[in-house]
Amino acid sequence: MSDVANSSDQVGRNLMDHTGMGLQFLADEPLWPGRGQVQQGGIFNWRDGEFRREHSAIKHALTNMVPNSKVTQRLLDNLIVGPELDARIRHDSARFVDVSTVFEMLPHAHNTVRPSRKHKDALGIPTLTVDYTVDDYVKAAGHVAKQDFANFVRIMNGTVIEDDTGWQNRDHLMGTVIMGDAAESSVVNGECRTWDHDNLFLATTGVIPASGVINPTLTGVALSIRIADILAKEI
Repeated sequence: MSDVANSSDQVGRNLMDHTGMGLQFLADEPLWPGRGQVQQGGIFNWRDGEFRREHSAIKHALTNMVPNSKVTQRLLDNLIVGPELDARIRHDSARFVDVSTVFEMLPHAHNTVRPSRKHKDALGIPTLTVDYTVDDYVKAAGHVAKQDFANFVRIMNGTVIEDDTGWQNRDHLMGTVIMGDAAESSVVNGECRTWDHDNLFLATTGVIPASGVINPTLTGVALSIRIADILAKEI
């Protein structure tokens, strides 16, 4: 809104999320998800390699949330009630498999978040206008992920519930005040210090210049701790 630190015109640009897609199916034997942490591991076969010349990196994660509510809603939508509903909730919840897939997103200057020129909230602050598209590099990876989905279902002799979710938001926001090695093409340097203002640091995942396929939170924390160390030396 203030245009601070924006001599490069990169503030608000290069928006990245771990845009993803999902798979849900019922395995042929009880697995009883919902015990332990929400996510216990991932499949990283597509994390790096020569294939990245052709399509983005991919991460599959088996989510381990208790599926009862999703299972129950699906059964009710199919008009299953009474004793059959009770039996099916137990049966399907025990066999429910939920795969959450994310893709490496590239920083594109045309993927932006900007203050709206038309709309304001109740406090008079402009709301946000977001422009965000999935490029061909990620779409190519989507086809690979769907082949993996088919293999997961086949290996576990599963019954598909959903295997074509379309692109999904993952809330892993990166970019918009991107880090770089030149003031003309980035907002902050390697210290997270803005090029335009020596005393302005940005402690945010927004500085991350490349998404990979791993959640950005710990990277944001590490960068913020480094900012604190720099400030302690300079103040």
